[in-house]
Amino acid sequence: MTKGCKGNLSPKQIGQAAVMTFDTVNHRLYILEGYSEFHRAIFYNLNNDNSLQDNLIDGVIGQADLYHGCSANRGSTVNNNTLSIDSLWSGKGIYVDSQQNLWISDQGNNRVLRFPAPIKGDGTDTADKVIGQANYTTGSANRGGSRSNKSFNGPAGLFLDASENLWVADSDNNRILRFPAPVGDGNDTADKVIGQADFTSASANRGVWVAANSLSNPIDIFFDGDQSIYIIDQGNNSVLHFSNPLGDGTDAADKVVGQANFTSKNPNRGLTRAANTLSSPLAVAKVNDDFFIVDTNNHRVLRPPGPLAGNGSDSANLVLGQDNFASGSVNKGMSAPDGTSFNFPREVFFNGQDQVLISDFFNGRVIVFNLYPIDTSITINGGDSETTSVDVTLTLSAHEVSEMIISEDTSFSGASWEQYSATKTFILSSDVGIKTIYAKFRNSSGDESPLINDTIEYKIAESDGVITSPDNGESSEDSNEYYTSYLQSLEALLQKDNLVSVNGNGDIGKKANIEIGDNNNDNNNNNKKSSNLTLFLAIAGGIILIAILVIIFKKKLIQPFSLIRR
Repeated sequence: MTKGCKGNLSPKQIGQAAVMTFDTVNHRLYILEGYSEFHRAIFYNLNNDNSLQDNLIDGVIGQADLYHGCSANRGSTVNNNTLSIDSLWSGKGIYVDSQQNLWISDQGNNRVLRFPAPIKGDGTDTADKVIGQANYTTGSANRGGSRSNKSFNGPAGLFLDASENLWVADSDNNRILRFPAPVGDGNDTADKVIGQADFTSASANRGVWVAANSLSNPIDIFFDGDQSIYIIDQGNNSVLHFSNPLGDGTDAADKVVGQANFTSKNPNRGLTRAANTLSSPLAVAKVNDDFFIVDTNNHRVLRPPGPLAGNGSDSANLVLGQDNFASGSVNKGMSAPDGTSFNFPREVFFNGQDQVLISDFFNGRVIVFNLYPIDTSITINGGDSETTSVDVTLTLSAHEVSEMIISEDTSFSGASWEQYSATKTFILSSDVGIKTIYAKFRNSSGDESPLINDTIEYKIAESDGVITSPDNGESSEDSNEYYTSYLQSLEALLQKDNLVSVNGNGDIGKKANIEIGDNNNDNNNNNKKSSNLTLFLAIAGGIILIAILVIIFKKKLIQPFSLIRR
């Protein structure tokens, strides 16, 4: 890193990290180093998920190699500081189109250049299109004359819409220009203007006062689908929204963020900084439904949740770069930066992986912030496929979180958020089968992670001489002994007249034939009647007791138990 351009650079050194863009096809991150001391674009090759491979710069545009970048237009040793087809002077905007061509606002040379794909990055890339100048060797503001629909004065942010029309923030002319496709032959003429009444006017706020139809030093432009655009109105310390602008000089913003109304312009609303104030904003990005605004002079990035009301009431629910909404010191007032501080943040960009990248200009770096809890995982019983106990142990993992919620229900009905812990005991529902446990995590800002889960099969344990209770997963020796004792008593009762036996399975079986109707004598008849009565009572009593026993055990165990032979 460096805060000044001294001597040769290195392949690891970002000079001043200004604006950024992604090439999602070739998986590259482009960074334009601009302003006063660095005059080049660099790129890093990324992994397929757009994560960084390493911290080595992989290519350069606008300079001869990676070791140079301090001299505008490649410096006197190359072409005597004369601009050319391959040089830059304080770039302010960068964009990759659908064909992977690279567009750069070359602010110091008052032009926009297109470098055709494929970008080699070895110092030999040359532009094939120029907008704002008649050729590649002239660079005066407004082409050295009066402003027009062909000229720039300090072009900054740029964007190509779905129809490949080029939109440019013509910052020092206090306007936004649109050039219809195709562009780049040197004779391009803008057909739309926002912020001025016509193509020849250039005064800040139309030379009157800030209003919904005026701009002051617009620095960037962001498209939010179709023709709805956001303009970062740096000089008026606000972000403006225009719905499908006509570009005929009559367009007025319908939403404002950072000010109470369209006629205010003071930094931090003329008060102290807060969640709804801005001081020299420079960039905006939309991530899902939320917006991220680079609030540069407050050395922070704010996230007001969407959709934006745009009536002055929008307030951020997250701040990056400061500890609270009232703070605004460089690097949080520390003597050196850390991983959460900024010194003149310049750009914010979403990489499609729930991360925002923020260029930290004077700290010479880009910081990656995770928007939501990441690296989340849940494992049941160390990854076992089955369990015989309803008590299971969860192993949980998540990055930058404070709370978690866990349930067998995807809607988390009946569950509540609790403090994050790496392990947790969880009680499964009592029915056997495949169990799925769901978890979500959230950070201190209230951002929730995506839903994750793990599964395990719950079975009833089977082991010799043990009755297993499905409702608590524990063995009951006492229940087994009670049941065995009961069977023995019942068998003794029924065997009194040598009538039945009870086997080890609890089955009642006939042991002797019963003869009814033998009339040899009265005693025999009486004995037989007595025996028959005893048999009847014994069998009836046994059946009733067995029924009661089954009911008791069913009620206790919720579902039928299994008696295992010893």
